[in-house]
Amino acid sequence: MPTASAILEDGTIVEMAFDPKQRRTVFAIYNAGRLTLQDAIDLGSDTRLVPFSPNNNLLKNEVVTLPSEPSIYGSEEHLVADIEQFIHRYVDFSTSFEKVATYYVLLTGLYDAFNEAYLRLRGDYGSGKTRALLTLGSLCYRGFFR
Repeated sequence: MPTASAILEDGTIVEMAFDPKQRRTVFAIYNAGRLTLQDAIDLGSDTRLVPFSPNNNLLKNEVVTLPSEPSIYGSEEHLVADIEQFIHRYVDFSTSFEKVATYYVLLTGLYDAFNEAYLRLRGDYGSGKTRALLTLGSLCYRGFFR
C-alpha cells in the first residue's frame, strides 16, 4: 500500500524520504531512539507499506518536496532558530508574525492531532503572500498525499 507516513501501533514513526539525485523513495523509520532507512515495511502477512513511487507527478514535478534523508537537530531551540532564520531570509514578516509562522511550521508536524490547521495570509496585490506561502510550504511537514 503506497504510504507517505504512518505511526505504527508500537509508536514507530514512518516518514517518506525522496532523493532526487538517485530518483529513489524510502522510508525513514524512527523507533526507540534509532533512525533507519527501509524500502518497505511488512506489517503482517497481508499488509506491506511502500513509499510512493519516485515517478509520482507531485514528486517528479517538484510540487511536493520531501527531505532526502533524516536529520536530527541538537535541540528544539536550534530547530526553531533555523526555521525562523529561513523564513526571515525570504519573507518580510513582522517580528511577532514571524514567530507565529515559525511555530505554524512546527505545528504541521503534528497535523494528525488536529482536524484542521490554517495560517491565513492577507494583503494587497504584490505584498508577498505567494512568496510567503511558497517559503512556508517548503518547510511544512507531510500531509500532501492524504
